[in-house]
Amino acid sequence: MTRFPWPEDLSMQLILTCPNGQELEVNVPGVTAKELVDVSRAHYPPPPAIDRVIINHTFGVQNIVPDVDRYRFRLAHGRIALRPHPACEVSPCSNHYYDMPPEDPNADYSKTIVIVLESPHKDEYLRDVSQPIAPAQGSTGSNIQDYLDCVIRKCPALCDELEGIEARVVLANPVQFQTSLASVVRWSDWHLVRDAVWRDIWNSQLIQEDFEARLESYSPDIIINACTHDAGCKRERCGRNADCKKHKIRAFLAGLSGDLDPYEIAHPFSWHLHRTLYVAANEQ
Repeated sequence: MTRFPWPEDLSMQLILTCPNGQELEVNVPGVTAKELVDVSRAHYPPPPAIDRVIINHTFGVQNIVPDVDRYRFRLAHGRIALRPHPACEVSPCSNHYYDMPPEDPNADYSKTIVIVLESPHKDEYLRDVSQPIAPAQGSTGSNIQDYLDCVIRKCPALCDELEGIEARVVLANPVQFQTSLASVVRWSDWHLVRDAVWRDIWNSQLIQEDFEARLESYSPDIIINACTHDAGCKRERCGRNADCKKHKIRAFLAGLSGDLDPYEIAHPFSWHLHRTLYVAANEQ
């Protein structure tokens, strides 16, 4: 346990080496380091000059959790089949699913569904951020597997669009780094830390350009915005909170060229709760 005379609000310096070298200053109001546990990759200036945490070796190419092609989806005559791949080609020794890179040259599908998540958490790494696996490895992945058919059935327009075709299901994180810092340092209020770190990284133009390029390379026919809301942000008030992660992704997707009308849904982590099983185009 590491205890220092920290200031009221947590201040962090993030050292990013991907997509290029940059430093970000992140402030997390309302969060202190009284319960800070030093895990591995946080550096503290020597006392008494301690006024921030420096996070290094966490936001580089070796820490990226890649997007994946996880399933083949088919809806025919009201029946839905979600079929995994026969083998895993993404972190096969530690991946819970049979994932393929989304740049699969074997086009055995006619449409692409991209489920937009948020950022990888602790389950998406083996031991620490130097060992990334794939998106949605914990409850998020289980709920996608168990409830995606329920989610699709709740949207007649989407069912009509998918009827009789073979589609692939791609999972993509707008920010491919662990913004919760769960493998680096731990706070009881990690949701607030995640929201602040995610927001400052996402505000980087290079990060947004990278996500846009990835989406374009997947040529999506259907995009489902399943990004989380910020901690304490009620869904019905999200449209009035410009800083909310879901609102930012909504605005980003709306600004992309093309005629796609993205759908929205709660993050898959909560899909087991029936009240969150909804899909609606341009949900506000």
